[in-house]
Amino acid sequence: LRNLARLAAVGSGKILLRVPLVPGFTDDEENLAGIAGIARSCGLMEVQVQPYHPLGRDKYGQLGLPEPPVVPSLVPETISRALTLFRGAGLHAELA
Repeated sequence: LRNLARLAAVGSGKILLRVPLVPGFTDDEENLAGIAGIARSCGLMEVQVQPYHPLGRDKYGQLGLPEPPVVPSLVPETISRALTLFRGAGLHAELA
């Protein structure tokens, strides 16, 4: 957070805050509102929501790593709710 604040102090118009939306981990309203608050406190005005996708799961086995937890599918309403929350906080929010 300190690093983000320092970067924003010298170039807030050049920073696009990307928010990964992972069902059951980062998609709850409290977390999203906290991110919106951090963005606003740093003077950032743009947020890009990045929906979770399981495309990299196969690589874990290839690398000899344990399989990551199964994450439920992200429903369109969750994405819409996140965008609405960010926009309601005065941020320009778009889908990645």
